[in-house]
Formats: sequence, structure tokens, C-alpha cells
Amino acid sequence: MIVAAVMGFKYYKKSGSEKETLAKVTPMVQQLANYDENAAKIDEKFMVAHKIAFKVSYKMGGRRKADAFDHSKYVSVLFGVMHQLASMDGDDTLAASIVKYTTDASIGLTKVENLEDLL
Repeated sequence: MIVAAVMGFKYYKKSGSEKETLAKVTPMVQQLANYDENAAKIDEKFMVAHKIAFKVSYKMGGRRKADAFDHSKYVSVLFGVMHQLASMDGDDTLAASIVKYTTDASIGLTKVENLEDLL
């Protein structure tokens, strides 16, 4: 019973971190060129990329180790996946705006191998 409560708390804490991260990074995504005209399309890619980036950047701790979240990795993977999705869809305008934004903000793009398997 105690183990279930501890695991439940860990997942609750992870969920809270995920929501907080999403709230912090949303304004960054909204700064992409042509966001206002293409918000629905960009937000769709953003949500897919967010789930993948959070999954690879958040490590649940154990009894003796705290949870860990790599913010830099998250942002790099987020925009990298968004770029990959835009490229896969043939959306060169969005792909270019992601490259420009990340270059201007000094954010690296991390390509995710086997992206199709994660979708």
C-alpha cells in the first residue's frame, strides 16, 4: 500500500513538472514566425514534440535519487522534433522559422532517431 502511494506521488509530481514546463515553453513556441497565421498547425506539432521531449528529458528518481529534469535537453529536443515533423510534412516555411528562431536564441536542435516509432 505504501509503495503504491509513493509511486502515485511520483507520477503526480512528474505530471506537475510536465504542466509547468509546458506553460514555460509555450511563449517560446508562440514567437515562431507566422505563428498567428498557423497556430493550430504549429500547436499540433508542439504538443507531439513536447510529449517526446519531456519523456526523454525527465528521469524519475528512486529511493536514494531525486527526480531529474534536463531543461536544456528538453528545449533542444522539443524544437528538434518540431523541425523533424515540419520537414516530414513538407512544411519548409515552418522548418525554416524553427531554424531561424533556434539560431537567434542559441538553441541547438537535437534530432530524434526513429521518430516515427515514437509517434
